Amino acid sequence: FEAIFLKGNHDDTLLQFLNDPNLGEVWRNFGGFETLKSYGIEHRLGSSWGQTRAELLQRLPSEHLRFFQTLRLHYACGDYLFVHAGVRPGLLLEHQSERDLLWIRDEFLDSSMSFGRIVVHGHTPEKEPVVRANRIGIDTGAYMTGVLTALVLEGKKSPITVSTLKEAEQFLDASRDPARVGRRARGRQRRPKAMLSATVMCRNNA
Repeated sequence: FEAIFLKGNHDDTLLQFLNDPNLGEVWRNFGGFETLKSYGIEHRLGSSWGQTRAELLQRLPSEHLRFFQTLRLHYACGDYLFVHAGVRPGLLLEHQSERDLLWIRDEFLDSSMSFGRIVVHGHTPEKEPVVRANRIGIDTGAYMTGVLTALVLEGKKSPITVSTLKEAEQFLDASRDPARVGRRARGRQRRPKAMLSATVMCRNNA
């Protein structure tokens, strides 16, 4: 499978902070402290965000920065459009604003209109995946619940949702060789809890 990485509002806020340290107080509420800690940096309350930004730029590997800077805003595959938050109803994809693609909620979530493709999105945590005629929400709040939702899509078939990456791997194994799925699952080491919101596997048979 080809891996496509999409930009989310947290990634965008990190990039904004790297350009303007005055956004530090905003970023801290969107995973800023946790991100700094993952790079071995501690920002003490009341200290300079400018200094923290400088330290992060020193410790952030160039390949990590390049990864964040090259994230895509959306991706289309078959009958599906993948985007972090959603789309604004009534606008063509080329007219969608980056802010809406990363931040929109109620106008998108409450809409029953067709978006041309079924929109697969995260951003708004739910207790379980939400499947509607026009959208599929797969954010199950991994950072709060430890539950990372994976979605397997094939052509125009009904979506198959699973609750963990391990179950997704087992599904893919079974689709290749049902006899091997049990042996391979038993042989894997336990994965650490993921902090991502969602993982999607899409295969277009068109």
